[in-house]
Amino acid sequence: MQFPAGVQWEQGVEIEGRGPIWLYGYLVHECHPATWVGCYDTRLGIVVVSTHTRAVAVGQVLAIDLPPEAILPAKTPAN
Repeated sequence: MQFPAGVQWEQGVEIEGRGPIWLYGYLVHECHPATWVGCYDTRLGIVVVSTHTRAVAVGQVLAIDLPPEAILPAKTPAN
């Protein structure tokens, strides 16, 4: 997998979106050069899953404020 040249590995990387667990595992592995890697959980925020710094710890939740237009409405079952 090739990441864009502009990826700044000295910063943390946040992964978000729907996908199977194996894909998330693969992406965390590929993001290994990053200072830390976190996965976004809509209920919690960004959960750190890998780190190379003492600034954050695995399992730490980082708060994030998303603009209202970035939050998709919940899907409701069709009647």
